[in-house]
Amino acid sequence: MGSVICLDISLEMLLIGRDSSRAMSINADMLAMPLRNNSIDIAYSLLATINHLNSLSDLAKHISEAYRVLRDGDVYIVDLVLEEPPCTGICDEWIAIYMGMECLARHKIESAQEDRYIEMLEQKCGDKPAIRSQGTLLLPRAEHFVRMAIDAGFKQVMLLKPFTLQTT
Repeated sequence: MGSVICLDISLEMLLIGRDSSRAMSINADMLAMPLRNNSIDIAYSLLATINHLNSLSDLAKHISEAYRVLRDGDVYIVDLVLEEPPCTGICDEWIAIYMGMECLARHKIESAQEDRYIEMLEQKCGDKPAIRSQGTLLLPRAEHFVRMAIDAGFKQVMLLKPFTLQTT
């Protein structure tokens, strides 16, 4: 069985994950991964992490970094939002427990422009907001992403339909 490495720029996220995992944690930026060339079999970027990059040039740099650390011919699976956000307005609501209270959690897309979208996550406990996070995220075009991956050295790029393992 192989080992798992969790890499995140947020030390807080690594500490949360460490409580329930035997994975090695590395506090680092995805644009400069402190890993040897050709040292990883599979890389996985989850939950639209790379949509949080600041620019298309940062996206290209990250894809090149992923290619650098992967062994020749291995796989990089990327969960990201391409072309358009999954919805506009309220995308999802659920009940979450926060500090012993039942709270309404909400995921919302406030707006989308050509290459960016504004996402908000909030949690309300009664009438009071408990947590609110808003960010402007990168929204690359599929053809840009594919071109960056090919330019970085990847030989094949497969785009999947959202929430499936079927090709588009």
